[in-house]
Formats: sequence, C-alpha cells, structure tokens
Amino acid sequence: MSENEMKQKIDNSKKHKLIDGKKIFFVLDPKAYESLKNNSKENSLTMTKFLEKMLLEKSQENNENVSRIFALTKLNKGLYEGTNATYSNINQIAYSLNIQKLLDGGEINDLSKIDLKNISVQLQNLCNDITSLRILILEFLLILDNNGIETKKIKNKLQKYKNQIKKEDQKISQENTNV
Repeated sequence: MSENEMKQKIDNSKKHKLIDGKKIFFVLDPKAYESLKNNSKENSLTMTKFLEKMLLEKSQENNENVSRIFALTKLNKGLYEGTNATYSNINQIAYSLNIQKLLDGGEINDLSKIDLKNISVQLQNLCNDITSLRILILEFLLILDNNGIETKKIKNKLQKYKNQIKKEDQKISQENTNV
C-alpha cells in the first residue's frame, strides 16, 4: 500500500469519526492525565485511540464474563431445581411424621423410623447441593473478580469445597459397598 493510499484511508477514517463519532469533553486529575499520556506513548497511540481501545476491550471482556455466567447458570439450573425438590420432600416427610405421631399417641413406630431414615438421606443430599451452590457462587466471584485482589482467597475456598464434595462422595461409596 502506497503512502498516499494510507493517508487517504486515515483521512476517510477521520471523516467517518467526525460524521458518526461523538465528541466528549472531560477533566482529568493531573495524575490520571500523566498516566494516560504515558500509556498512550508506550502503546504508540494517541490518547483518544488509547481510550477507545481500552473501552472496547473492557466492553468485550464484560460481555465474555456475562456469557460465562449465563453458561454456568444454565448448567446449574438442575441443581437449583433439585434443591427445591429436596426441601419439598423433607417438608412432606416431616408433615407425615407429625401426623403419624399425633395418631399414634406421641410414639415413634417402625414406619416413622423409616421416614426418619429418608429425612436423613434427604438432608445429606441437601448438604451436598448446598456445597455445590457454594462452589457455583465462588466460580461466579472468580469470573467477576478477574484476577483481582480476592482471587487467591476465592480459589482457596473453591478448592476447600471441591475437596469436601470429594470426601462426601468417597464416604457414600464406602457406605454403599458395605451395605
């Protein structure tokens, strides 16, 4: 591309900006101005180009984060619905136990003991679901923190809960092999 063609392309770009672009004026703190000036020089860009590039990159990054959050939410919709079903099951079993206890004069019969075992199983499932929800929330925080100050803390908590789920799964596997 010749020098004249490049100048023509740049001139057309500037004309396009002058027609479609929006002018903004703002006052910067002296430190912010110096930082902008230095960063634009380091990147061999004008201050306007540097600001445009920075804003567009940040916008794209935010769109990617939103997409990742929606994907995580979609994947965990079943977890949310399952947790609600577990709460509902526990509620129904407890209601049934209360009715049986009233009808049996306050004593717990063999049928009630089976129901108590079911409640125990449902509560264990609920604990696992709550831990999975904690992991989901921490993954959201990691996306939003984006290598910020809290990233290390969040990653440590995330690993803690993942290990907790692993231990629970091993415990359940052992119980199933012993039965």
